[in-house]
Amino acid sequence: MAPQLLVDLAYALRCIFFVVPDAEIAVEVDPRTLTNNLTQALEYCGVTRASLGVQSFDPRVQRTINRLQSFEQTAAGQVCGGSTSTFSMVFLFRR
Repeated sequence: MAPQLLVDLAYALRCIFFVVPDAEIAVEVDPRTLTNNLTQALEYCGVTRASLGVQSFDPRVQRTINRLQSFEQTAAGQVCGGSTSTFSMVFLFRR
């Protein structure tokens, strides 16, 4: 999502819903698309926790689920997100 679109969405939601000042606002971010501009928009919108979506570091699994991302991309996302970012792991099991 483009940073300005995120800001517009957050504004619209705050116009419709009351959000307490100390609310925890969490999002999941694709580390392949996380930029400094998006990080600034998340902070501006009051996001307090950003989880980096990591399905697998195994290239075979990544190809299977069409979600190619290197460890370096994910690590860069962690740096960009700072201390408010965490890793979300989705475990996929074969039958």
